[in-house]
Amino acid sequence: MKKLPLPFYLFVVVAAVGLGGIHGFYPNLSKFFQERFNYDNEEAARITAAPYMVGSIVTPLFGYLLTKVGPNYYEKIIMVSLALLLAVHAAYWLMPNGKGDMWCVVPILVFGAAHSMFTTCFSPMVRKLISETDLLPFCFSMLALVNKMSVASSCYIAGLIR
Repeated sequence: MKKLPLPFYLFVVVAAVGLGGIHGFYPNLSKFFQERFNYDNEEAARITAAPYMVGSIVTPLFGYLLTKVGPNYYEKIIMVSLALLLAVHAAYWLMPNGKGDMWCVVPILVFGAAHSMFTTCFSPMVRKLISETDLLPFCFSMLALVNKMSVASSCYIAGLIR
């Protein structure tokens, strides 16, 4: 096997940490809205579905954006998406507890869009970093393996903390 470039390994680490931060939050989302903002189970379930609905709408738009801006902007788009995810976590950290209103739902909509933006960049970024097409299947499987391990670990750790 040929040596893969260092930027690919760095991207795998960024992707794993980013997905860990994203998917550590999703399994606890309904409980979070029920306990923190006093939503009932049905209201919390609707809110929990919102980031997925937003993601399904904006993913094709982000794909189009990536096509238009080209490979020189992939890293910038990944950084913007991670900054948005961090801002959402900070917003919830700073929000007071109590009966939720629509303002406590807005960050979760941004969360869904940022998650979509982040994951839409995966395939194009790997293709940018790996010029030898015969290595692409291995690189995609390596990225998937590390990401799944990161998601599993973050969900497990989030469960221990909660």
